[in-house]
Amino acid sequence: MKKIMPLFLIIGVVSFSLAGCSGKAEKTQNTTTASTKQEESTVKSNSYTGTLKAAHETKVIPKAKGQIIESNFNVGDKVNEGDLLFLIDDNGLSDTISTTRNSIAKSDLSIATANENLTNLKIFAPASGILHNFNLKVGERVNASKIAEVVDEQTLIAKVPFNESQLSKISIVDQASLTSSEFMASTTGTVTRIYDSRESTIGGSVLRNVEITAYNPGGFKTGLMVNAVIETSSGIVTSPASGEVENSDTTPVVSRGSGNVKSVYVKDGQSISVGQLILEIENSNVNATLQRANLDRNDLDIKLRGLEQDFTDLKISAPTSGKITAKSKNKLDNITSNSESIMTISDINSLILNIDVNENDRSNIKEGADITLKVNDENSSKIIGKVTSVSKTGKLSGGSKIYPIEITVDNKNNLIMPNTSVSISFGGEDNEKKNN
Repeated sequence: MKKIMPLFLIIGVVSFSLAGCSGKAEKTQNTTTASTKQEESTVKSNSYTGTLKAAHETKVIPKAKGQIIESNFNVGDKVNEGDLLFLIDDNGLSDTISTTRNSIAKSDLSIATANENLTNLKIFAPASGILHNFNLKVGERVNASKIAEVVDEQTLIAKVPFNESQLSKISIVDQASLTSSEFMASTTGTVTRIYDSRESTIGGSVLRNVEITAYNPGGFKTGLMVNAVIETSSGIVTSPASGEVENSDTTPVVSRGSGNVKSVYVKDGQSISVGQLILEIENSNVNATLQRANLDRNDLDIKLRGLEQDFTDLKISAPTSGKITAKSKNKLDNITSNSESIMTISDINSLILNIDVNENDRSNIKEGADITLKVNDENSSKIIGKVTSVSKTGKLSGGSKIYPIEITVDNKNNLIMPNTSVSISFGGEDNEKKNN
């Protein structure tokens, strides 16, 4: 009489983790024991299930909020670093930037005016010569007006008449000499102007003035009558009548600022040089206006930088190259949070499988060994992975020890997408040969 032995099915469950995420992996152990009259045999197989994940994932987290008006890529598309993924409606932000820039331009004009007013508080000599009619003292009020004059007493100007035939020979910068019969003195100079207006006539000849600028040796005063001799390219020309010495070259000293005299650096009657500082004026309003203008300008700069950054944030670009594996926002959707990812870009050239195996299987797995994975789809296709990490220290789970291992799958052809479910069996023929 034959004895029928009972068949026992033992199913164990272990946990696995992948890319920092927690999940479940199944380990199934089937033991079949059959007794016959000839021989007794035992067959064991251990199987684990997990999910392939991208080796590297980058989350796209927006910095701006608003409605999406452009969405250029979808799940499965490849993107390059810098590609425009989303564009958010600026909601009038560009107009605010334009008006702020206009405000900065106006602020610059205010600063320029304030700086000019500050500069005008210092009065410099407009020419070289002797300072005349300068009587200001420290503490006195100064308005925007003429405060003195600089007289070039070393230079004289004389207007001497010549007739038309002579004028046709005279040119500007011709050398000339002036003679005073009253003082029996003479000096030299140059022709600086030929007048068009008629001044007088002599013997029927029309006379016009010629301006001669010359060095003043000291005896030539305003109103002195002088004669002139001019050396022209056609010869010597002598004036048919006397001319008059006019005022020496006089330049007014004008204050363009107003306030109280702070410092005086020269005295009336003193010889001064062009550009020399004459006096300083103090005016607290001018300084305060410049300070306020600069502060306003700084505030506008800060505001503009913030607005321009906000405008830049409206363009969401790919932070890295890869394939889009997740997307939660589309065109016309609203972004309301700046802390949640709206897209995942993955580097799927390598996929990672992390599983926990029991102690018996751990002893048969070697780092660097090739291993066969079965894709859990209708085709049940197989792919090859490589063991890239084997934990040497296990962890307790349900009274037994399990060991995390990592398997890397080369996916440079991008045929396998992340989140693909795969199974791995230890004790089967394929992986038994690869690990041995």
